Amino acid sequence: MPGGRAAEGREAIRRVNDIVHTSIALPHPLDVIVDTVEFQRLRNVKQLGAAHHVFPSGNHSRFTHSLGTCHIAQLVLERVKADTSLNVTEEDVLCVSIAALCHDIGHGPYSHMYDGAFMAAVGRDGQWTHEMGSKEILRRIFSYPKVEKALREHLGGSDDESYSRNLDFIIELISPPEKMQGLAGEWIPVGRPITKSFLYDIVSNVHDGLDVDKFDYVLRDSKLTGFGIRFNEGSMLRVINSIRVLPCPRLGINRICFASKTADELLSLADSRHVLHARVYQHKTVGLIEAMIVKAFIAAEPYLNFRNKKG
Repeated sequence: MPGGRAAEGREAIRRVNDIVHTSIALPHPLDVIVDTVEFQRLRNVKQLGAAHHVFPSGNHSRFTHSLGTCHIAQLVLERVKADTSLNVTEEDVLCVSIAALCHDIGHGPYSHMYDGAFMAAVGRDGQWTHEMGSKEILRRIFSYPKVEKALREHLGGSDDESYSRNLDFIIELISPPEKMQGLAGEWIPVGRPITKSFLYDIVSNVHDGLDVDKFDYVLRDSKLTGFGIRFNEGSMLRVINSIRVLPCPRLGINRICFASKTADELLSLADSRHVLHARVYQHKTVGLIEAMIVKAFIAAEPYLNFRNKKG
């Protein structure tokens, strides 16, 4: 993967310049999803909540993070697809790419402040998460005629059963069940069979948390807030280039595994995430500002009304 570029050899009708990954490819039909009002809304959702009041350059959005997460997913997919014994299809690649692109589409204002401090303040702590919102919004996007037409060209065509299974797979990838197998060892997800269990590790890894979402936000948040960390773009590429799919002796399913020689890079990812939590995400002044914003939201509630299509 020279230069860390994804989707080489595939038609990309759009490329996006990015501060972290330099160039991001958006092959069709990802561009159709990006152009929806729901995805464009992410331009106005702060990635770091109220942190930009303390770290002015950390003013980036969920929009750029989502593009970056999709890019890294494509890098991982190119790596696993090279192993022909895994039978990774173009449909698999597209489904995982869409899930990576849309994994945060359900975030509310100020991101985690909304489904954290705000939900707790209004008595809905734990009753709603941005993953729930992402799945609901994504199903609505799938219903748009232009999006459905573009997706059917690549995900099942006129075969409704195949098309529906692919859509279910995308939804499952965003928020996989905490346990993939039942008590008797039966495979729970419906989007893909157990032979392709490794695909569920890419976007939201419920087993060890090493996924493309974390890769992007650690790199992006550190760069935009100006905090130097051990984990960098070179670390990420070394980790991705070491990936192999192997059977997990504990779970009995195929998992994405990393070479022992990249242990230091993976430890640096954990260390870097800890640094960001201590110095940015949980900064005391950021917390105080978010508490004031939550109070402002609650105070504004009696004056905010939204009219639906039925009036």
